[in-house]
Amino acid sequence: MTSASAVRVAAVGLLSSLAACAGVCWAYVWLARRRLRPRLKLTYFDIAGLGEQLRLGLALAQIPFEDERLPSAAEGYAEVTRRRAAGLLPFGQLPTLQVDGRVYAQSNALLRYVGRLGGLYPDGVEGLHCDMVLEAWADVDARLAPQHYKCALPRSPIDGIPQVPLSAEQQSQVARHLNDDALPIMLGRIARVLASSPGPWFCGHMLTIADVKSYVVVNGLADGSYASGIHARVLDSCPELRDHAQRVAALPAIQRWLASVE
Repeated sequence: MTSASAVRVAAVGLLSSLAACAGVCWAYVWLARRRLRPRLKLTYFDIAGLGEQLRLGLALAQIPFEDERLPSAAEGYAEVTRRRAAGLLPFGQLPTLQVDGRVYAQSNALLRYVGRLGGLYPDGVEGLHCDMVLEAWADVDARLAPQHYKCALPRSPIDGIPQVPLSAEQQSQVARHLNDDALPIMLGRIARVLASSPGPWFCGHMLTIADVKSYVVVNGLADGSYASGIHARVLDSCPELRDHAQRVAALPAIQRWLASVE
C-alpha cells in the first residue's frame, strides 16, 4: 500500500469514528430529550381533589400531558373498580400518572416527580422546607378523611368502599371539631410558616409544589369544594393563605390552564 493510500484509509477510518461518535452523541441527546419530556397521562376524577395539584404543576412547567378525567359519579367509580380488579392501579386508587407507558401512583410521590420534572422542587435545605410544608398539608388531608368519606376509615383496599360508617351524630361531631378547632389551628400554623418566608412563596422567591398544593387546598376550602361541610371561616384567622392563593391564581400559566378547562 502506498503512503497516499494509507493516508486515505486512515482518513476514512477517522471519519467513520467521528460519524460513530456523532451518532452516539445524537442518541444521548435524543434520550436526554425523551427523559426531560416523557409521555405523561394523568388519570383522576373530574374534580379538583388530589389530581388538581398535579394538573397545575404540569401546567406551570408547561409540560404537555393527557388529562384523563373519570366521571365523579357511579360510572366513574365503577371504572375504578374495574381497573383495580384488573391490576391496573398500583395501589388500587387514583390519581395515577402514566410515564412512558408505565403507571405510577401515590399523590405526594407524583407531585414531587412533577416538581422535579418542572423545576418546582428545590434542593438542599430549601427542599427540606418544601417537604415540611407538603407534609403539613398531608396532615390536613388526613384529618379531613372522615369528613370526606363519612366513615371512620377511608376506602377498603379490597372493594374501595369506605369502612365503618359514622352515625349522623358522629358526623356532626367530626364537622364541628374540624370547623371549630382542628383546621383553624392547623391552617394557622401553616400560615405562620408562610409569613416567615423572605419572599412571596413558601420557599422565598422560588415557586414550588408547596405553593401549588397550598393553592389547591385553600381555594377548595374557600369555595366549599375541597370537603363538604367545611366552612370557609376556617381561613378567617390566616389571611396570608388567602393572599397567597390569589398570587398563585394570578400566574399567567395558571390563568391559561383554568381558562382551558372551563
